[in-house]
Amino acid sequence: MQEPLFDSYALATLGEVESTFTQRGTEYGDTWRNAQFLNMRAVAKALGASIPEDALRAIACAAFCDMKYQRMEGGYKKDNIIDGIAYYAVLAKEVEAVQENRKLHKQAESAAQVVNGNGAAPKPCSHNYVHFGNRDGTVICGGCGQRRTDSPCNASSTM
Repeated sequence: MQEPLFDSYALATLGEVESTFTQRGTEYGDTWRNAQFLNMRAVAKALGASIPEDALRAIACAAFCDMKYQRMEGGYKKDNIIDGIAYYAVLAKEVEAVQENRKLHKQAESAAQVVNGNGAAPKPCSHNYVHFGNRDGTVICGGCGQRRTDSPCNASSTM
């Protein structure tokens, strides 16, 4: 049986997608992992918006997806599709990771309530955001973005 045409075309395009992001990853370095989203943070603060720390990367990726899609307004360009597929693939994993981390955090909070026996999980800071471990062993507050070891956040703003 001959391979379905859809499968053949999809696999060929996915091969181009992988080749493109692999080449760019080699040329650009690990910019996605190391991105600090300084412009996004600055604009959010200037506009009085609050973006939870754990959501920055997913929101940035969603913006890239929107931009790649919108570029079709100027006409067809294969690169927009190739890049767009990679961005959508990353977006799916970014959102999944945030949701999973938040779920795990809630489970840990529930376990802390049982251990404390007082029906209230300890609050690492006064913000109503989740806190996540960072690559360097510190903890990041999803509300203020403050990195800390074991002391509570003392920032009064949410960015």
